[in-house]
Amino acid sequence: MADVRKNHWDVPAPELPPVFVDNRPKWRPRLFAFLFVLFFASILYFVSTVRPAAPPVRYVARFDSGFVVYPRDTNHMGTLFGGKTAEEMDRAAGIAVRRALYGTKYKRAVTASTALTYTRPGNVGDLVLVSAVVTEQAGRKLTVSVTVQRESSDGKTLTALAYGQFLFVALE
Repeated sequence: MADVRKNHWDVPAPELPPVFVDNRPKWRPRLFAFLFVLFFASILYFVSTVRPAAPPVRYVARFDSGFVVYPRDTNHMGTLFGGKTAEEMDRAAGIAVRRALYGTKYKRAVTASTALTYTRPGNVGDLVLVSAVVTEQAGRKLTVSVTVQRESSDGKTLTALAYGQFLFVALE
């Protein structure tokens, strides 16, 4: 019996011989694309997070002072009392701020916050040097860095005793 087909699309397509068989794994191109994207994304992240080197610290005002540790300045352990150190640091920072406010409309300032770190104790007879530097002045806010150092008996080396940051607010 004859094959009766009404339309040409009912005719089955002839089978073609395979020209190219791809036996490579299908995951390799995807892996390489993923690694390529990851590599460039990490480079972009690194470039965006690198900050330029900080400029050298310029100071607005500075004050240096010193004192000798007497027995009345020591605690029960015979070392320099931390309150005396904080008092001298606050005094030096206040004078540095006053110098920074010369020529402005502000006449005085108050301490808003402090952050002190004591590194080692001072002893009776030590010559202690206090250095305060106004590192930033933005409007009414002044930031002061204070360092406390002990001078050696020969006067050639300085040893850090404490350091701190003071934040002052200027008032009219």
